[in-house]
Amino acid sequence: MIVMLFAVYSIFVIMMLLSIKKKSYIIFKTLNSLAFIAVAVYCGMTSDRVSMMVGLLPGLIGCLAGDFMLATQYKKSFLYGLTCFLIANLCFVIYFINFQSLSIIEFILPVASIMIVIALSYLPRMDYGVYDKAILAYAFMITLAMVRSVVVYLTLSTPMFLFSMVGFILYFLSDIILLFEKFFECRLKDILTVFNLITYFYGLFFIALSLVK
Repeated sequence: MIVMLFAVYSIFVIMMLLSIKKKSYIIFKTLNSLAFIAVAVYCGMTSDRVSMMVGLLPGLIGCLAGDFMLATQYKKSFLYGLTCFLIANLCFVIYFINFQSLSIIEFILPVASIMIVIALSYLPRMDYGVYDKAILAYAFMITLAMVRSVVVYLTLSTPMFLFSMVGFILYFLSDIILLFEKFFECRLKDILTVFNLITYFYGLFFIALSLVK
């Protein structure tokens, strides 16, 4: 079943990648977001993990909203999208608290991520513009969500949390790529866009797939 889900999901990803810079891009990107939600619902229902599915869905739906906002061309779409993702990541952190309580040590990397983002702002071709504070808040939250996934897996060591950890690491990596794609002046933006989309959507796929049995 996992192979089948991966194959079908990959078709959606390929269609989206082929639509970059076309008017249909927002449609295919939204379809991909609906696809990872569909994977979560299917896996949750068929594996009798409905309660876990309910806990995971708010974060996934927040990502869907963020995806839609980032794909639009509204003046403040990036800020609105970033806010949606920040809320989504908070939902993921709360979801993991159901399995393992937070410890103070887990805040070390999130705080370090803020310092790293600040340090990167001094690069000659890096410019966060008016989004500097929002980016710092987001960096803290996505790093905390990723750290939570690693800690929960190391504590419980089940296939479910292995999928989840892999997903959050890919998701985290996609945001690092997005940071450079959006705010760093270089000639590789088209390539960065492709890698951002691949790591992000497969990251969310594995997070959704964590509900499978």
